[in-house]
Parts: sequence; C-alpha cells; structure tokens
Amino acid sequence: MADGHSASRQQKAILAKVLAKAKQNGLSQQDLGIRAGISRETVSRMKSRDTDFTTLARLAAVVGLRIDVVEDDSHVDSLRDGILDIDAFGGAG
Repeated sequence: MADGHSASRQQKAILAKVLAKAKQNGLSQQDLGIRAGISRETVSRMKSRDTDFTTLARLAAVVGLRIDVVEDDSHVDSLRDGILDIDAFGGAG
C-alpha cells in the first residue's frame, strides 16, 4: 500500500488532470465547484491538502472523467510468483 506522501502526490496528479480538463472545457474553479456541489475555496485548498476520494471523483465526473483502478502489468508476474517488492508501491505504509 502506498504511504501518505505517495497518496498525496497521486491525489494532486488526479486533481491537476481534472483542473486541466475543466479549463479545456471553459470551466473556472468556481464553476467546477458549483457543479460538483463544493465551494471554490474547497477546490483551491485541495491543491495543497489531501482530500477524500469521493470529492475527487465528483470533480472528475463534472468534466467527464472517472477515477479507476487499473492493473499494473509491470508487477503482475512478481505478484503471481509471490515475490512482489512492496517498496515498489511506496513502502508498507
């Protein structure tokens, strides 16, 4: 499982993609927040703080994106063989 620092980086990367898609669609942070049912201030704070998955998913849905879990093919063989290096995922937590 990823540690908190790694999870935070992943959240910020997801948020950056959502905000870029919103901008591409002509939506301001305020518009995005209104459509997702959260304040512009909350959207802005999310850039520097961790947030919950539900909020990220709501914002993504507004701009036609979804957050999904995908298989990491580079680790499948190791997982099957029982030799997966947990550090490859950011440590044991």
